[in-house]
Amino acid sequence: MFPARFPDVTAFPDDRGRTPVQKVSKAVSYRFISHKRQQSPMARLQKLLMQIAVIAVLTLAYTSPALAQDEMECPPTIEGLKECIDHHYSQGDISGQGTYNSLMAKADAAQAAADRGQTDTAGNILNAFINQVNAQNSNKITPEVAAHITHHAQMTIEEL
Repeated sequence: MFPARFPDVTAFPDDRGRTPVQKVSKAVSYRFISHKRQQSPMARLQKLLMQIAVIAVLTLAYTSPALAQDEMECPPTIEGLKECIDHHYSQGDISGQGTYNSLMAKADAAQAAADRGQTDTAGNILNAFINQVNAQNSNKITPEVAAHITHHAQMTIEEL
């Protein structure tokens, strides 16, 4: 009547009044539970630790994308700011050639002013740069990159 792989369903004393499907269901669940109980404590601990490790890695990767991606070091200089813009444009975090060109033009102008010794002018140009980044935040520049570039430009102004 039942496939051979199931234990004898009449072996359970409390099966009176159950249908054959209920008896098979109970036999399968009993077999599954008893199989789980035969697992050694060390094997269960290893399985639990593996699950915790996977959850930790996925949580870290989800909550901190900078750790999951390649993170570049950005020195607080105008040249470092230009490299940062290039990097994020190549990664697709800054979209639109016009936005990229405008940011690079402002960085070039700030560099030229700093090279002439006009640090106040360079600071003003970098403030205009920050205003443009804030205007394009969530538009043409991702919010994370906008915050990063703004912080980088502020650090560069402090170093002038």
